[in-house]
Amino acid sequence: MKKRVFVLLLTLMLLVPLCALGALRMPEHRGTVTDDANVLSAQTVSDLNSYAQKLAEKADVNLHVALVHFLDGAEVQSYANTLFDLWELENDDLLLLGAAGEDSFAAVMGNDVQKVLGKTNAENLLFTSSEFSSFFRTQQYDAAIAAYCTALNELVHKQTGESIRMDGLFGQAAADPIQQVQQYGSALWSDVMQSISESSQDYLAHHEREEREENGLTAGGWIVLIVLIVIMTRQSKAQRRYGQRRRSGCLTWILGLFGLNIFIDFLRGRR
Repeated sequence: MKKRVFVLLLTLMLLVPLCALGALRMPEHRGTVTDDANVLSAQTVSDLNSYAQKLAEKADVNLHVALVHFLDGAEVQSYANTLFDLWELENDDLLLLGAAGEDSFAAVMGNDVQKVLGKTNAENLLFTSSEFSSFFRTQQYDAAIAAYCTALNELVHKQTGESIRMDGLFGQAAADPIQQVQQYGSALWSDVMQSISESSQDYLAHHEREEREENGLTAGGWIVLIVLIVIMTRQSKAQRRYGQRRRSGCLTWILGLFGLNIFIDFLRGRR
């Protein structure tokens, strides 16, 4: 009798988990966003739909977000795997599951998504690669979704090279085309004016240098000239008389070369 009771109890213990799993409440698939917990704003739902469409077009990854209140006793990853199969998601699908009442979450991805993003990289989006976990566990669900999608977008760009614009999505400022054109035009005008100014300054400096060289001696030229004059004027009186005509011609040629003929008259006046 005791043996029969023991077998009956053991059978009941084995059946309880199976009954619990059979009683799991699973949400119906309603597209990109299935928010049975009703925790996302209408703007975030709209942004999710827009981003998911771009993600599918650029990277062939179909994003699905499911939010529920509770997991009915199931482990979060097991619940996510079951939901992935129940919705008949495929290799190019990525499912993000969150249980708002339990502050738990998980992600499931098809084989093609794992190849594109990398399984470890995609799993890190929930933790180290974004602030998703911190926001979700503090009931900041809109911010959590924004953080996840932003990190996912960066990962897609890193892995595939595809750039998906998120202007205006998840609170990010939209780029103003008119303002961009004005800023570009202003920057271009500044560059042009700076180039003109630099070219003008170079031209003026070059012109001034040429004028100085044409109209007079440089500092080195003046030193050489003074040294020559001192040497020649210190020669003896006999030598000056002996070679008066020769030195006069040489000095005249040197002074004429530098455009300083006035020194000829000066020296003649001294003699």
